[in-house]
Amino acid sequence: MSKNHSIQEVAYEKYKLDWMLRQGYTINDLIASLHAYQEDVFSPLPDLFGEWETEAGFDGCLWVCFEEFLGAEYLDEEYMKSLLSDSEYNQYLLERGRKVPEQPTRLSE
Repeated sequence: MSKNHSIQEVAYEKYKLDWMLRQGYTINDLIASLHAYQEDVFSPLPDLFGEWETEAGFDGCLWVCFEEFLGAEYLDEEYMKSLLSDSEYNQYLLERGRKVPEQPTRLSE
């Protein structure tokens, strides 16, 4: 997890990738959709993704917005456990005020 991003932001970015996979979209599909959108709107690259998210998506279909994610998917601890790495999930639990499970100690041989 990047030090500049909150666990909520990290989870949301991973959720968006998971959403794409569950809908059958690939990174190549995302690039193709962005390229097609750019040809229609002539937006500069730095603005393109945000505009594509609000205006086009995958033929009008897209993941939920950040605020909706925080009120639904983010509250589902089992889903977050499947989405996040162990250290990210522990951060998630701490952020939610939950107790982080103790890590099993390895016995030396």
